Amino acid sequence: MFPELKKKKYQLDKEEAERILRDGVYGVLCLLGENDYCYGVPLHHVYLDGAVYFHCAPQGWKLNAAKHHPRVCYTVVDQKMVILEGERDTRYSSACAFGIISEVEGREEKAKALRAIIEKYDPVSHNWNEEYVKGPMPVGIWKVQVEHFEGKSSFLEGDI
Repeated sequence: MFPELKKKKYQLDKEEAERILRDGVYGVLCLLGENDYCYGVPLHHVYLDGAVYFHCAPQGWKLNAAKHHPRVCYTVVDQKMVILEGERDTRYSSACAFGIISEVEGREEKAKALRAIIEKYDPVSHNWNEEYVKGPMPVGIWKVQVEHFEGKSSFLEGDI
């Protein structure tokens, strides 16, 4: 279903690709909109139990696109990047997750994802976090149930 990576020498093992998904600061969600244009939107995320979760407003273009065509790609680029001066080249690592996007409806799963998102991006606000998830949680939580993921790194090409 998914093509093999063209440059095998760049392919990361599953553990390293998963680390990038888990630890990445943000990623880009790529969707196909109702107008048949692709839409890529940067998001904060958390990777839990084989799914990428993110929070959002209860409505908008990305959610309309998600409902229209639920097969999506989420790409995270690791924060380590090297520009090779004089060589017109760079080194970076990334991971792509492919899956089906859906809104999280259950309160328990929504609270678990929201706790994890807040903990990842604001670990000092634990008390506020708990109060927020005990309340009405007036935010949308969506997830990409990952069906396939892979990573690549041009650092594997050789010394920098």
